[in-house]
Amino acid sequence: MTEANVRNKFVCLLALLFPAGACFAGQSKYSSLPGFIAGEVIAGSSSPAGVTVDGDFIQHEKLSDDVQAYSFALDKNGLAHIFYYSGHEFKYAKWTGLSWSTQTIDSTDGFVPNAPSSIALDENNYPHIAYCNETQFALKYARWTGISWSTATVERNEGSYTLATGFYPSIGLDKNNNPHITYLDEQTGRLRYAKWTGKTWAISTVNSDQNINGPMAFDDKGYPHISYCVYERKAIGYAKWTGVSWSTKTVEPDGDVTGIVSLIIGKNGYPHIFYYEVIKDPVIELANTGGGQWAFYKLKHAKWNGKAWKIEDVPLNGHLSPHCSATLDKNDYPHIAYVNRENNILTYAKWTGKTWETSVIGPAIGRGAVSLALDGKGAAHIVYYSGNEELLWIHKSKNQ
Repeated sequence: MTEANVRNKFVCLLALLFPAGACFAGQSKYSSLPGFIAGEVIAGSSSPAGVTVDGDFIQHEKLSDDVQAYSFALDKNGLAHIFYYSGHEFKYAKWTGLSWSTQTIDSTDGFVPNAPSSIALDENNYPHIAYCNETQFALKYARWTGISWSTATVERNEGSYTLATGFYPSIGLDKNNNPHITYLDEQTGRLRYAKWTGKTWAISTVNSDQNINGPMAFDDKGYPHISYCVYERKAIGYAKWTGVSWSTKTVEPDGDVTGIVSLIIGKNGYPHIFYYEVIKDPVIELANTGGGQWAFYKLKHAKWNGKAWKIEDVPLNGHLSPHCSATLDKNDYPHIAYVNRENNILTYAKWTGKTWETSVIGPAIGRGAVSLALDGKGAAHIVYYSGNEELLWIHKSKNQ
């Protein structure tokens, strides 16, 4: 197979899995796979804002019903910050406690099918955002100075390049609030890493294979850790910065891996990686020879114990949608938000240390983005697309 054919298959896979990008990366120790919206709308009506919905969650005023892609972070006061793409514009919204305050930051020269981004907050709750502007073939960076927005181009594909760089970015801040960003070059599939030195962007390649995505997280030393999914080998890789160089490991050498959900650094400094594995049903595949959904997704959890990777299946109810969100609480117990593809219902599951507890929340888009974060008290906050395509933010009731 020629290099061009491989690249075309790779780009097609990205378009199939991730038709419109959104990445969630709010805390320095957490990063997540982009979530996306692409069809499969079901009937449903929104509950009034500020009331309890199913699963003892409080729903706030909808942000918008015209959001193609978004990223989400939670500040230390438990308020939501969302960066999103709508109507050819990149916008930032912050919940004030009463309503959404929205600003326009950038725009595209026409509609783009993908607008992946990632957002992180500094100690002042000021947003730092990495996003791909496809019409400029570029990875962009924006930050709030406290007075105004400052934007810059991190890297741009020019000349013979026909596809953008900056796909599926993951942003984190070091102890000096300098941004670090991992992202894909859509043209080559290379996993790239950029960090701001205080004067310029230092950019390097972490993995030269054709990668699907590569979320990043920081440890207590301020060193970046990156997990990545290699398309051709369908393998999960892991890299960490030692202070001198990158140290890499193979987590799962081969299999039907389709992307990484999240990378979290646990309380002992060990990484946890949640990722998808596809399950192909030959009976359904035969019945849908002319087209249709015949693959299901299983969520896997790989954790490093200091000597080896321990990998286990996450026992979720129903068929998993290809876009969920996972994180850990202070006890390193998993919390997961996902859409059950059997009924297109948003579901929240958490491990108590003895068993899984599940909350059924309500209608959602089966292939829509789901983003999850925990506040300082361990309460879950979820951003998702309702059955009516509204972008909603909900959080667990404080008395739960």
